[in-house]
Amino acid sequence: MSDDRFAAALAFTLPWEGGYVNDPADPGGATNKGITQAVYSDWLISHKLPVAPVQGITPETVAAIYEQKYWMPCGHGLPAPLDL
Repeated sequence: MSDDRFAAALAFTLPWEGGYVNDPADPGGATNKGITQAVYSDWLISHKLPVAPVQGITPETVAAIYEQKYWMPCGHGLPAPLDL
């Protein structure tokens, strides 16, 4: 599996995830590009960075979280298009 497959999977996924939302009826709380505040905070802490609002997450961090937390455990190693 190449980095090209991850890039393709991320490009396919992100438009469906949308931008920042903080719907009080959503138990996941504040979410940006499919990443909840809790996941973002855990990722920042694990990288010895200060916790910050998910609303300001950078595209580079979005990609890093998707790759580390979702692609490597699940998508990596699956054939296309199952890796999506």
